[in-house]
Amino acid sequence: MKQNTVRKCSFLLLYVLFSINCFALDIPSLAGDPLHDRIGLLQHDQAEQVRAVLFEIDERKNFQAAVLIIRTLDGLDIETYAREVFEAWRLGDAQKNNGILILIALEDRSMRIEVGYGLESIVTDTRAGIIIRNLMAPPFKEEKYSDGILAALGAIVDLVEEGGEVFAQLEEKDNSGELGIGAMIFIICFILLVTRLTRLGGGSSGGRSYSGSRSYSGGGGRGFSGGGGRSGGGGASGGW
Repeated sequence: MKQNTVRKCSFLLLYVLFSINCFALDIPSLAGDPLHDRIGLLQHDQAEQVRAVLFEIDERKNFQAAVLIIRTLDGLDIETYAREVFEAWRLGDAQKNNGILILIALEDRSMRIEVGYGLESIVTDTRAGIIIRNLMAPPFKEEKYSDGILAALGAIVDLVEEGGEVFAQLEEKDNSGELGIGAMIFIICFILLVTRLTRLGGGSSGGRSYSGSRSYSGGGGRGFSGGGGRSGGGGASGGW
């Protein structure tokens, strides 16, 4: 009887500890903001540039992307948390399921690209891994975080909207092991791609409205909200 009681108490204790760990990380409300930098990792102008790209991507309707930056996962699996955030934010169109979430945990030096169902054949797990390994990790090691984020978004834009011609070159060199220092060329290419995208779309987040980790007092306009998309766990994780 005592053994059963001890076993039940032990199980209950483990369950409580597991539950505390699982719910230690809250999921912020999307609140009209496609970028949630909860630790102020990006400088103000860098954050505005990333937001401008995210808003422009949203308005072009080919896919929807959001970025979440946190301090630590507190031991939680990044894939689990990324999927929970994706589902809570309902990124992407409900029919197309074309959402993308970029999650960064600074102290864990961990990142993940979570991909909606409808983009899994385009932004495959392998391609998401290439983006993390070659476009995000190198600038992150030099604390150039906005460069890594913009390069990743540029690569996804290239794959989804441009037919992936630039990415094909990156993929070929990654597979052959010949990328090396040449990765910087591709990082610049993809940053230039998203810079061109924002110029074509007005080049500023002005006229959109959101409220998030940074205040914004732009003129009236539309905010940012998920469209009901789902994720099946596709994507990739990595570090720097």
